[in-house]
Amino acid sequence: MQYWGDKYNCQNVSQTETESSRHTVHDACGENARVEHRRLETVGHGWPENINGEPTYSIIWSFLSGFSIP
Repeated sequence: MQYWGDKYNCQNVSQTETESSRHTVHDACGENARVEHRRLETVGHGWPENINGEPTYSIIWSFLSGFSIP
């Protein structure tokens, strides 16, 4: 996370924690980048159906739909 935040000169870092997860966002980055990481404490290395009650596919789409191919 730190590498990518530094690479794109991100100016802001925010973090949200729940009992079972941590969501870190680096934004205000150069090249219109945003770096996000979700750490899930109880799932292992698989894909859960939901993260904090929200469907995983919806979280992924929410992130990806914020970008476009030039």
